[in-house]
Amino acid sequence: MGTFVNHYYDDMAWLLLAAHRLDQLDPSPLRLARAAGRALTTTVLKADTPDLGGGLFWNDTHDFKNVPATALAAIFFARTGRRARAAAHIDWIYANLHDSHNGLILDGLAMKPDGSVDLVGHLFTYNQGTVLGALIELGDPRSLDRAAALIDAISTQQTSDPEHHVLGVHGDGDGGLFTGIAVRYLALAAQHPQLDPAARATARSLVLGTASALWKGRQTRSTPKTFGMPSGPVLVFSPDPAVPADESQPPGIPVELSSQVQAWTILEAAATLTP
Repeated sequence: MGTFVNHYYDDMAWLLLAAHRLDQLDPSPLRLARAAGRALTTTVLKADTPDLGGGLFWNDTHDFKNVPATALAAIFFARTGRRARAAAHIDWIYANLHDSHNGLILDGLAMKPDGSVDLVGHLFTYNQGTVLGALIELGDPRSLDRAAALIDAISTQQTSDPEHHVLGVHGDGDGGLFTGIAVRYLALAAQHPQLDPAARATARSLVLGTASALWKGRQTRSTPKTFGMPSGPVLVFSPDPAVPADESQPPGIPVELSSQVQAWTILEAAATLTP
């Protein structure tokens, strides 16, 4: 029997969101999802402490509070009726990690052994996306005003091809998923009826522009029959939507799974916005 928990609260928060979605689909046959949700909730709540004034720790060493854990927990709390708790976490992010100069969300606060705190100022599309997701989930006027401003900041600060509304990316490995996560929540924002129409249009253009670039730059490869699977053509997508796969993924270069999952996440999000 496996375990649902690990050392990283952001990983567990993703799994917690997935378990909750499964349980919402049909709770009767999904007792495992509900059991996972209980175990994960108990563990994730251990990261939610008063240290540094709020927020969630990133891992169980409890020396770094960041957006990946905090924003995901806020989405979960909002979806499960704990809206005040979700809003408090978003307020903490805005008080501590919102860059008023560029409008974007920074990464986290690191606690040093001497008691001092370092601001970790990485600007990841992942963090903009998850905070946007929490703001959209909350859906109150203040949150939607913040969401509109954040969408504008993403559009002006985090595109690699602004003319065609193509979002930038963060390489391979885990970073190969970050922009796909941002696009998932931009697509939800584009469909929110109470969000400012201009912000909805901007979110839509970012989703469709990034998806269009990926699709236009796709590569078709022939694969040999392996491990009992039939041979045939497969699509390969570029890790960077602004660069065609023929350039970024030449034959003989390993294809990262994360970048392919990101591409399909983006295409799936775009499909929700098209007839």
